[in-house]
Amino acid sequence: MNTSRTPASSSAERIARTASASGTSPGGTPGTVRADTRLSVLAHGSTLLVPLLTVPYLARVLGRDGWGAVLVMQSLAAWAMLALDFGFDLSATRAAAASRDDAHGLDRIVSGVQTAKLLVLGVASVIAGGFLLMAPASLGDRQLLLYTALFAVARGLNPFWYFQGTGRLRFALAVETFTKISAAGLVFVFVLTPADAWRVLQLQAIGAVVSLTVLSAALVRARPAGRLAVDEGWRSLRATVPLFAFRLSSGLYNQANASLMGRVAVESSVSVFGGPERLVRSALNLLQPITLVFMPRVSHLHATDPVRAHHEIRHLLMVIGSSGAAFGLMLAAAAPFVVHTMLGQGYDDAIPVMRILALLPPTTAVGTVLGMYWAVPFGRERAFLAAVMVAGACNLALVPVMVPWFGAPGMAASAVAAEVIVTVSLAVLYVRDRARVLASEQPT
Repeated sequence: MNTSRTPASSSAERIARTASASGTSPGGTPGTVRADTRLSVLAHGSTLLVPLLTVPYLARVLGRDGWGAVLVMQSLAAWAMLALDFGFDLSATRAAAASRDDAHGLDRIVSGVQTAKLLVLGVASVIAGGFLLMAPASLGDRQLLLYTALFAVARGLNPFWYFQGTGRLRFALAVETFTKISAAGLVFVFVLTPADAWRVLQLQAIGAVVSLTVLSAALVRARPAGRLAVDEGWRSLRATVPLFAFRLSSGLYNQANASLMGRVAVESSVSVFGGPERLVRSALNLLQPITLVFMPRVSHLHATDPVRAHHEIRHLLMVIGSSGAAFGLMLAAAAPFVVHTMLGQGYDDAIPVMRILALLPPTTAVGTVLGMYWAVPFGRERAFLAAVMVAGACNLALVPVMVPWFGAPGMAASAVAAEVIVTVSLAVLYVRDRARVLASEQPT
């Protein structure tokens, strides 16, 4: 079988290149990769502590209604952040890494990306403004909406991509980790009653603004010649559209579930789903640093030894898949203990939700391997993109059906179904591809 990539002009290829580069350090040396991997693991581990510390506190202090409102807004902010970022966290990182030794090229990239983000922000502001004008007063507290918007804008404009691409990852990770942990710590000081729900989003927004300010100031010092340029901005936007479609589609079943549920259910039900989901997905984020290590290796083996690359992927499937399955089984068995410990005694109806979401670790683990380690390096990005878009559309369609009938367990089942669609679709294609590659290597 021909395992070569599709032509460079295709949208799939752009997705592959950007995704592959996002997990590597610019220098590409083993020592640098290992160092950045350790830093990334530490950063992800420290941010994992945030929900482990804040979720039990907020679930008890805010109550089901107040915390449900916060979860809806946080979910909405996460999805809005994806839209505002437009996929530049991957594409711009790759571009900066490729041009790290070219001062003029870096200036052009900075100009294009920052201008493109401001153009997206302008369009998004007009849409959001129109929505707020037409929206009924029942949408909720204006303070929640204000700080949700501020958080999304600050995160969307954050130039973290530049520091990752140019090898200054330590500085950027330090800023990000400090601001997130500081904001979480201040929750225990300022959020004392259900009436303080808006302060959760306020503190998160302040942390995001501080990170944006510090990293933007550092970017200006590093690239003083990088000015706003509309032409470069439009070119950057057009080149990133396929990746934007990919990220937005995945956001429909990863980041937007609580906000989608909030449209068809009361806020107290949202907290029953959002609490277990927050805990499970926070743990799943620990899979991300693994990409930093194995993505470059598999990509290299694809170009030099496809058979060995498939063996490597098979090994990863066994290790990561079995780890995800073990974690899921433990989570399902310990669901009553986890719910009562993390959420409190008023969340008994979250136990079946936790057990349904326990299917996410093995499903997501296998899907991550097949998507990031097979589909991307082996030129199957179109299939990956199609599976993600179908999963996002199915989740969007299932929510208004499942939630009114089954409540929070229905939302959990919808989220799991979306992940299963992606994983099964890729698994079928991978089995066929592996058989053809191995057959092509047999002596005739």
